[in-house]
Amino acid sequence: SGGTLLLFESFESTGPIIFFGAKGRIVDQLDGASLAIGVSGVSAFGETSTVPMLPYAVVTIGNADANVSFLGGYPMILGEAEGTPLFAFSGQTRLSTTVKFLIDAMWVPDGGVLPGLIGLRFFGPKISGDIGLMFEFGEGEMMIGSGIPYVNLTIYF
Repeated sequence: SGGTLLLFESFESTGPIIFFGAKGRIVDQLDGASLAIGVSGVSAFGETSTVPMLPYAVVTIGNADANVSFLGGYPMILGEAEGTPLFAFSGQTRLSTTVKFLIDAMWVPDGGVLPGLIGLRFFGPKISGDIGLMFEFGEGEMMIGSGIPYVNLTIYF
């Protein structure tokens, strides 16, 4: 179980975006796999006060040294379904006792642009921090020039 806070400048927003979330494991490492559910929210400074939420489920295959995760969720605004489902793929591999390499990619059916990130995770027993670069795929090519630095903090409890 844990909570996360991610702060970054957005692709189109007039100010920074705060992403927050909470996740809890339902099944932990059953034959090398785990299942978790969670909810995430996004708030942009200088934008509307409505906070979109994303309830989701995620399956992780692997172990603490190397794993891949598959996420599926459905965006909601004020408790109402909004838009189309969101899917994500994530991979991590341990580089040392306290550092992992990670990559994430998201997919929205009929979305056109696919956001993703690549970075490093520095971690201890109860807290982790990520630094990296957000980017987007669009119209069949990766637009790394649109990269945005990000920082993420996660607390485990």
